Amino acid sequence: MYEMHEKRPYVQADGKIVYKVPLSTFRRVLVYLKFPEFVYKRIRRIMVHQGWLEAGESKIASQGMEYPIYASAVKKTEDLLQKIIDTLPSKTSLIVFSADAFEPQLQTLRQMVIAK
Repeated sequence: MYEMHEKRPYVQADGKIVYKVPLSTFRRVLVYLKFPEFVYKRIRRIMVHQGWLEAGESKIASQGMEYPIYASAVKKTEDLLQKIIDTLPSKTSLIVFSADAFEPQLQTLRQMVIAK
């Protein structure tokens, strides 16, 4: 479960980039109300650990590219990677790294980079 409270860029279907906070209005309110946020996070963590709530990471691990949200994210990442490569001067090396080692995400990234 990622808890990102800052604006992040999202690529739209038309290629435009929109910056949004990846939290619902309810969650944004909780950020400012510390005790309810604390309770909310604990309840969600318990729900995930008990198997009552499935985190996106477990869906990615079990379904891979069959999970539509993951497949869409991979496609967007491939498109962005290609735009970066197309923009760089021809003799420039591109270094790509992953911030974590979750699978199958890491292997998918490796395949993307090797294919380019």
